[in-house]
Amino acid sequence: LEEAIELFGPIFHQFYGQTEVPNLITSFPPQEHQHALTADDVDRLASAGTPCLRTTVSVRDRETDEELPAGEVGEIVVTAP
Repeated sequence: LEEAIELFGPIFHQFYGQTEVPNLITSFPPQEHQHALTADDVDRLASAGTPCLRTTVSVRDRETDEELPAGEVGEIVVTAP
């Protein structure tokens, strides 16, 4: 992705979704890609973006259903109308 941005510029717009949710879940727009590169935060390019309008996203422990802190691995839970 970093090489593609260098070649084509910050034109990419990533989305995350799944068939169980009828609308998009997260969005990572071109300006966020550019910000990640100019802020020397290329790890941010691995992000799925921020939740879309009227969508709530959390990462939860599969056993306890407790919400996990940032950076932890768990089940992605989405609520949307």
